Amino acid sequence: MYRRVVAGSRIARARRRAMTWQIPVGSAGRRVADGAREVVLNGRANISTGSQGRDMGRIAATAMAATALLATGCGKDESYQNDPPPPSQIVLSATISEAEVSVSPKRFGAGPVSLIVSNQTGAAQQITFETTGGAGGFMQQTGPINPGDTATLKADVPEGKATVRVQSRGIEPAVLTVGAARPSARDELLRP
Repeated sequence: MYRRVVAGSRIARARRRAMTWQIPVGSAGRRVADGAREVVLNGRANISTGSQGRDMGRIAATAMAATALLATGCGKDESYQNDPPPPSQIVLSATISEAEVSVSPKRFGAGPVSLIVSNQTGAAQQITFETTGGAGGFMQQTGPINPGDTATLKADVPEGKATVRVQSRGIEPAVLTVGAARPSARDELLRP
């Protein structure tokens, strides 16, 4: 019923750890020394102690409890006011012609804008969108816009005057009037 295990085999090494030298042929779950359980599957012994599984479960439960305690301490107790969202972005359309840069609309309130520019000239043009004067000014430029192509600039425009111009001489810039800040988009539906 029992077979002898060669001293250098894998089963023999497992047996030495379990302090036994024989395994029953075809056994599946015989108790061996020191509370270990030996399972033989396809001729290979797998020896594990039953307490290791319980210890791993305890360790995992302790780690999850510690993580939960740490996560609950991460929040702040103080309340705060929600800052209103910025105004909705408006779209400005600009066209570069041989004579001028035209932008529509020419008057709008301060806040985020998206300037879409179309080059209708025969040469590549570069747009500069900037405020004229004031401490809160800005300047943004596109790369070269090929003839018949478009480009987009996004900016948060402050109150005052703004210009949209090209580098080429002979093309008149567009002057824009930026009024008071537009109201918050808090009560507006989302738009695509």
